[in-house]
Amino acid sequence: MQQHIARMLLSATTVFAAAAPAQASDARIMLTAFVPIRCEMTFTPSVSEVAGVSTLGTVHQYCNTRYQMRFSHQPLSANAMLGLGDKIAAASSGSTLIEPNGKPVIGAESLWLANGEAGDTEKFASSVVIEITPIGF
Repeated sequence: MQQHIARMLLSATTVFAAAAPAQASDARIMLTAFVPIRCEMTFTPSVSEVAGVSTLGTVHQYCNTRYQMRFSHQPLSANAMLGLGDKIAAASSGSTLIEPNGKPVIGAESLWLANGEAGDTEKFASSVVIEITPIGF
């Protein structure tokens, strides 16, 4: 994607240099480009538990626009908290909005569950669906 944009800018620069009149006092150039919106999130499960916090795995993220991220899953115990990196949200209802207004991102973050009861980790891992909604620039 970045190579494509770089080529477009190089082409635009080349056109500008060739189109500029030698004796002109001003010149106008219009350049229009369209960048497709693309958001991808994948989950790599890797369950472990340390001091009451269950690490569920890693969410790999790529999104070139602002977005919302929601996890749909089976309802968990009343005090269950779901975390993605440093973001945290209550996870008891079965639909957890973890990122209401995310910025464009390329990276990976650890997904974890805390304050849950026995069986919450298995319920979550067996039913989770990541929902990404692009919300624009």
